Amino acid sequence: MKLGIISEDVRLCHQLAIMSYDNDYKIHFIDQFDDVSKGLDCVVVDIDEDHAIQKCKDYSSKCMVIGAVAEPRSSIILNAKKAGCLIVLTKVNFSSNLLDILKKQI
Repeated sequence: MKLGIISEDVRLCHQLAIMSYDNDYKIHFIDQFDDVSKGLDCVVVDIDEDHAIQKCKDYSSKCMVIGAVAEPRSSIILNAKKAGCLIVLTKVNFSSNLLDILKKQI
């Protein structure tokens, strides 16, 4: 599994890096201004950042997109889902919740 991350949140990136290492997933950190990366199975988008909704739209036709948010509000979640996020999860315990989802997808 090749996992892409679009986030500047150090804690979130650290959690995902450890999860990826423990489960033999490949991880690719994506700058928010980079072109769309190819060959990814899943992309995690930090919804709390600028340009996040556009990145959801960019990647939704290419792979599974999962959003991460610090404080979920219905308006944020609805916008992310309209942009192509499969699901939006809180950053609390994010890596464990993501791992459960990924294992069900395989």
